Amino acid sequence: MTEKRISIFKRNLMLKDGSSLNPTRAVFYPTYRCNLHCRMCYQNNHNRFVAELSLEDIKKIFTGSGIKQIHLVGGEIFVRKDIYDILRFFDSTLDYITIQTNGTLISAEDVGVINKMDSIKEMWFSLDGLRDSHDLIRGRGTFDKTTKALQRFIGYKQVVINSVIMKSNIDDMTKLYELADSMGVNKIVFQFEMKYDKEALKRTSAKLETMEIAGSMNDDCVREEHDFEYIGRLKKIIEELRNKENNTKISFLPEVFENNLDAYINGTIFEEKCIACRDILNAVVKIDPEGQLMICEALQTNFDSVLDKSIECQWNDEKVRAIRQKLISNNLVDLCSRCCCIEVI
Repeated sequence: MTEKRISIFKRNLMLKDGSSLNPTRAVFYPTYRCNLHCRMCYQNNHNRFVAELSLEDIKKIFTGSGIKQIHLVGGEIFVRKDIYDILRFFDSTLDYITIQTNGTLISAEDVGVINKMDSIKEMWFSLDGLRDSHDLIRGRGTFDKTTKALQRFIGYKQVVINSVIMKSNIDDMTKLYELADSMGVNKIVFQFEMKYDKEALKRTSAKLETMEIAGSMNDDCVREEHDFEYIGRLKKIIEELRNKENNTKISFLPEVFENNLDAYINGTIFEEKCIACRDILNAVVKIDPEGQLMICEALQTNFDSVLDKSIECQWNDEKVRAIRQKLISNNLVDLCSRCCCIEVI
């Protein structure tokens, strides 16, 4: 069965009552804190200093939870002083760990520790252009720190570069790919920037009310003004990248926009296609630093803490099933239209 047919099958099951298989994959935010203030980061608007689960809390949540794979994101996970104790716990209990990082806090000694952890399979590094562009976006000196760190993992882990497509770095995309390929990076992911206007937020709020979903959408990605003129140059750049593709593989996130740039610019993909959230379809549970269960990072709902009510108990309870069913059956909402998790069915 093809991936698309599997997605259709999963969607049809959820259309009935929102039921889903118990999750074996998780996205976990050990912290929202970060040592950088990147220009485009939607988490700059978060309260970065929320309470964080202790190591003992984390062990309680994940031991016997059925989770086999985890994606650790932030913030920047390496700002936590106990992050290596957390990694050792996950390494001893899980099959597959992916770490997403800016790489600036990983020393040569730290690399040796991580490389000895067999369950850590993938290291994702944020790199948004060559030195000048990247440092303009993420801070002076960060390019050199990130590239130095990622090169130390080559040959030991699957190394992935995640690069957000923006006006300030679009002309670096081809050269960044050439650099990644020369370093032996396994894959580079070019991610379309998630940004919306206030009208899209209003339409989303109205649709949530119509669907009787008790929650609200974060306004972290709402911008006063939109400039998509630079996207007009992207079609030629994508062609150049595909012609240059060598050992380092290229992907776009979400992949639908690679061949449908107008839908990205206009924010109308949900009007043109049958879409779904990839993470909802694949039963990926998300947990914030305080232990709150999430279906979506942008959708603020009143789910229970997984410390008080386990992942398994919450995942298919009436409240969570209802939200999944309503989102899937209504082709998501306006603020999903440029999200990295959308998938065309």
